[in-house]
Amino acid sequence: MDPTIDLATATEKIWDVVVVGAGVAGATAAIGIARGGARVLLVDRKTFPRDKVCGACLNQDAVAGLKALGVLEPIMRAGALPLSAYELRSGSQAVTLALPGGLSISRRTMDRVLVEQAIGAGCEFLSGLTLRIDADPTTAADGGGYRQLLVQGKTEAIRARIVIMATGLASENHISQPQMQVATSPDSRVGFGISTREFPQTYREGTIYMAVSACGYVGVSRTEQGQLNIAAAIDRQALRGKSAAEVCGEILRTADFPVCDAMLSGAWKGTTTLTRRRQNVACTRLFVVGDAAGYIEPFTGEGMAWAIRAGRAVAPLATDAVTNWTDAYVDRWKHTTEDLIITQQYWCHAFARTLRYPKLVRGLLRVVTVVPSLGHYVVRQINRERQHDMFDHRPGDGASSRSC
Repeated sequence: MDPTIDLATATEKIWDVVVVGAGVAGATAAIGIARGGARVLLVDRKTFPRDKVCGACLNQDAVAGLKALGVLEPIMRAGALPLSAYELRSGSQAVTLALPGGLSISRRTMDRVLVEQAIGAGCEFLSGLTLRIDADPTTAADGGGYRQLLVQGKTEAIRARIVIMATGLASENHISQPQMQVATSPDSRVGFGISTREFPQTYREGTIYMAVSACGYVGVSRTEQGQLNIAAAIDRQALRGKSAAEVCGEILRTADFPVCDAMLSGAWKGTTTLTRRRQNVACTRLFVVGDAAGYIEPFTGEGMAWAIRAGRAVAPLATDAVTNWTDAYVDRWKHTTEDLIITQQYWCHAFARTLRYPKLVRGLLRVVTVVPSLGHYVVRQINRERQHDMFDHRPGDGASSRSC
């Protein structure tokens, strides 16, 4: 995917908004802000399309968010597959639950489509650049404030009235202000993923397969164009002397899932530690969204839903802040993030902690086998669509009462 602008041109003016990071949260925010009439530059350090470690699953809430944003149809045209079932195994115990909705699509395809939609909404797109946000905002000649984004390896700087930082998990080096630093959980697992076309055909379209063991869990799902996506959260100790492929293979086999050597061969991608929290999600003329704001080990598609919610919610706030900036916007984004994402992450964290105890998981699976309605209730709660006043807020209307 080619950039729509070059660096020299991008440095000539002060942008209304620069979105750093063109993943799900960043591209979603860029689409909403551009539709509000702001001049938006979307920047990513990678060239697109690119692969990314992810479970490749969108739950019902994420799908609803994409539909509300008006981008669900192009994602479906790109090959997204409907999800209808979830199969969880730990040792000899297994349970299959119906999903109320959802889609499976690779991040390579989904992120490309979202960036295309952002460009179509009026954003400029620039890739292959790593930006560092200057520690302090600057006052322009017209009296308005802005932030400088320093380009790694270059002398140029990009300027913006508002910066949206959507730089994902590995985002510690993008801003140096002490109050914006990231704390990681000491026992956090790390993520690994691979996409393959060689796999046992017993892995059917429409089902998420999850294997749980003491050292981590592995999720498997079919995606577009005949691919199989494998994503895992693994204890770092389990990787001592072993590769990600070896550990994932062991986890799948102990849960009696079919494994062939070909499905595990190839280039695995990894992440930094998964569970982390940023001290603050906003400061002067800067909003942090998506995984960069904080992340908890997900279960089935929660991470994508959180990113979409954050992108949708920050768009009207950032659009207003371009011309009406006050420090009150910092608190507004903190409260909105707490309402929309962090509260649910606490529940997801508790669920992920449960997965660290296979005996407990197997006991719960036996209970669900006897009382299926309990499992269906949990699945519905995880997948249900979240509402928030910020989704209905329109630029120029002032802040919504709930977000203040």
